[in-house]
Amino acid sequence: MGRASVPAGTRSQAVLGNGYNVPKLSLGSNCVPKCNLGTREKTTNQSMITEYKDIITDNPIREVWKNLRIFLDESFVIDNICKFHSIHKGKHKNNIKKQAKQINYCIRQAEEYFSASSRVSLVTRPLLLYYGTVSLTKALTLIRLKGEYSFDKLRATGKHKHHGLVLLDSINDTKPTVDIETFFSSLQCNIFRNKDLQNRPWGHFSLFYQSLVPCAYLIKEEIQQIGKMFAIKKDKVQSCSNLLDINSISTPFVCLTLIKILPDLCSDLIGLGINPGLFDGEVELMTTQHNGYHKKDYNFFIYDIQKEEGELLIKYYKELNPLLSFDMNFYNNIHFKITNDNQQLNFPEIIDDINNKKYFILKPSSYITEPVPYFIILFCLGMLCRYHPDIWVSIIDKNIRIAELTNTFLNLAYRKFPNLILDQMTLTKHYIHI
Repeated sequence: MGRASVPAGTRSQAVLGNGYNVPKLSLGSNCVPKCNLGTREKTTNQSMITEYKDIITDNPIREVWKNLRIFLDESFVIDNICKFHSIHKGKHKNNIKKQAKQINYCIRQAEEYFSASSRVSLVTRPLLLYYGTVSLTKALTLIRLKGEYSFDKLRATGKHKHHGLVLLDSINDTKPTVDIETFFSSLQCNIFRNKDLQNRPWGHFSLFYQSLVPCAYLIKEEIQQIGKMFAIKKDKVQSCSNLLDINSISTPFVCLTLIKILPDLCSDLIGLGINPGLFDGEVELMTTQHNGYHKKDYNFFIYDIQKEEGELLIKYYKELNPLLSFDMNFYNNIHFKITNDNQQLNFPEIIDDINNKKYFILKPSSYITEPVPYFIILFCLGMLCRYHPDIWVSIIDKNIRIAELTNTFLNLAYRKFPNLILDQMTLTKHYIHI
């Protein structure tokens, strides 16, 4: 079924443990080419996903958790904390050891929550998966943020004692017979803000968001040396765009909008007559080398995009890169090219699914990085089934389309969210597949 036509860093000081100072890296991406959309954070190469592992396995879910369990190893975690925060080994030993133990507890709890979610029905499954995502994201914050955000320090200070999100009442009057889009449109939440601190984002969600670095995907690169008869082909890690400043993110979060930007749900949404906010495509990179000179030609292909949407994207990309060349003359497909002669360029916003298939984002300036929509949707579903069981169970009992799409999303979160957090914790893109 086809898609329906629709209108279109610098370093700062951080405190780890009980009051010692270490450099903390700000978030985002300064890779070349880079994407700089809206008000987005800056970063250094140390806080980017720059490596990748291609892992073939008969059980990707088992493999993801096997890789996450390396964080149960205390010495491994201590080395990673010291490396990320540029702490000399042996310094602040007791506090870093404490931090490593707390990460161990989070990973173990997360795996048990995820495992338990596979043995229950849709009646309670969202809540177990949400608790699992909280445990995983707490492990991430314990590696990335200051020591004052450890469990014991947060208890002592009384700070951030909140999920960080607030479910809105828009779901309260939802009837079991509503259509899919109405249900997910009514499922909304806001960022929780501390009124005593100038409405600063507060709670676990904001800490999780601060801990993230841009996601990444793989590009097939062909390297040709002038005068040589052969070319080298390899995979290259490309960072996604910098993260939006949390205060510039549009709220409330609407779950319908968020599920539309999950690449692994695109085909399911199209099958239900819902237009995703993504278009599948491809990227090809040709690098030419000669006497120390490197020329990179990036070719981008966007498939099956309607004219109005295509024109909006072309206009947007031309504003970022006036020298782009475009071709939209063949069956609603777009081809455009960027040539990078060792210059900084704005890169199109692209994400990938678990099969390494690429997708271009329809509204790049407001896109939020992929782990965030999973967390928010799971929060909304988890709070709905926990505190409004009369609404939740009635809907899934009487509305098979909502139940099936929700279950599809939960299956995807079960598979992909731990993979995304593994990438974040190791700064390595893990392409784990059969």
